[in-house]
Amino acid sequence: MASTKRRLNREESSVVLGEDQVAELKEAFELFDKDRTGFIKKDVLKTTCKQFGVFVMEDQLDAMFAEADTTKSGAIGFPEFMSMMSRRMKQTSNEQILRNAFLTFDPECQGYISTKDLQKALTTLGDKLTDAEFQELLSISENEQKQVKYDLFINTLFSKK
Repeated sequence: MASTKRRLNREESSVVLGEDQVAELKEAFELFDKDRTGFIKKDVLKTTCKQFGVFVMEDQLDAMFAEADTTKSGAIGFPEFMSMMSRRMKQTSNEQILRNAFLTFDPECQGYISTKDLQKALTTLGDKLTDAEFQELLSISENEQKQVKYDLFINTLFSKK
């Protein structure tokens, strides 16, 4: 049986979800929507996250809820929830791709790459970075030992999405 796909309405989502993924998101939404109103309020989202051992800082919760509450109603419905979660799924995928690329240069999984090795790769191979672009990367993620902490770089890069 062929899996049908469903495209989300919001332009920025641009993620195609399979019916299985939509069903999983619906099930997750229903876990949050304990009163079965069809909407999730921020305080319920916070409480439910805590119940599942997911501790979110207040500012992160505010940002996440503001992102999802596109109607500014103070509650998010399933379409808003699905859109937010699909963007998070896409972001996670992109983060993992970038992390895997960094791991190519860190076979011992130490969490860092020497600045010298990374500069050689990023300024001579593939889509080459300019010196200014490489310096910007270093300003975000280089430590005192002249190593690039790639988790710091990845977290900084994706923190506004």
